[in-house]
Amino acid sequence: MKYRDIDFLYSSAFACKMEANLISYQDFVKAIEMSSLDEVFKSIGEYPVLSSHEELGFEGAIEKDLLQNYIDIEENTHNSGITRIFRWADDGHNIKVFLKNRKLGISDDSMYKSTGVIALDELKSALLEAKQGNVPDIMWDAINRATEILAKSSDVKRADSIIDKAVVELMKQDSDDFDNDLIKAYVERSIDFMNASIMLRFLKQSRPVSEVSFYLLPGGSVSDKIWQSAYSSSYDGIGDVVRSFDTTNLCGDEIAEIRNGGAFSNFEKCIPSAVLDSISQSVGVGFGIERVLWYLGLKHREVKSARLVVTGKMFELPNEEIAKRLEVMYEH
Repeated sequence: MKYRDIDFLYSSAFACKMEANLISYQDFVKAIEMSSLDEVFKSIGEYPVLSSHEELGFEGAIEKDLLQNYIDIEENTHNSGITRIFRWADDGHNIKVFLKNRKLGISDDSMYKSTGVIALDELKSALLEAKQGNVPDIMWDAINRATEILAKSSDVKRADSIIDKAVVELMKQDSDDFDNDLIKAYVERSIDFMNASIMLRFLKQSRPVSEVSFYLLPGGSVSDKIWQSAYSSSYDGIGDVVRSFDTTNLCGDEIAEIRNGGAFSNFEKCIPSAVLDSISQSVGVGFGIERVLWYLGLKHREVKSARLVVTGKMFELPNEEIAKRLEVMYEH
């Protein structure tokens, strides 16, 4: 559908109401200071994102809450499809899990996610029966190509990349349908950071630029030619490209740290704030879909933060280390 202001008159008020249910940065900091995991759940376990952790475990609780958020948002935006931009990645994840399980001859349902655009049972049936069903043409073509690669070799990375490309093409397609500059900017910036992550991972592995170019994802604001030239200039080149679109400058600084032996994970943790900063204008839109987009970005940051804090305490990481990683996710 095409975006029209009149379709989303009350979306901003709805999104503001939803934001009130998010765990704040300050509450996450307090949770980190708790002496045990049980105390962490007492501190933040009543928030919707973790409220069913006793019944489902913390990952199950996060997934249940996220799915309910998607349902509520679609109901309150006339089934606009805005959540699809965030959900195609989970479909891609599920397809990768299925293809790898089949390649290995195992049946493990524990890795699947229920938060994709395509109902999980429908997707698994389509894959098992080799019948497209509700799977979009772009994704079905990618599934067939990835299946062919895995049948001929064990090149899982190449097969995964084909699925990833289909995911971002669907994200781009949905954002174009809205004809909204901020939604388009969010998707483009997300893809730019995905490509930056790909470049950095391959650089750490000293892979040749001719091989890396295959894995670049379409739809970002940076051309393949620029990425390839940056890759040839190592960390400095990639850092310069990232600084050209990172309005926070946080991620460019983390690339410099990686060059000096810093953790790659810190770069990935600064991405949510950097992407949110690129659409910060959406906060001031009184009527429209923009504030819903902002809320979804905040929600996904909350999910990443909850995982960071809970797993950090679970594996007894020093509080200072967890707090430092959390701070990176909220700086902008």
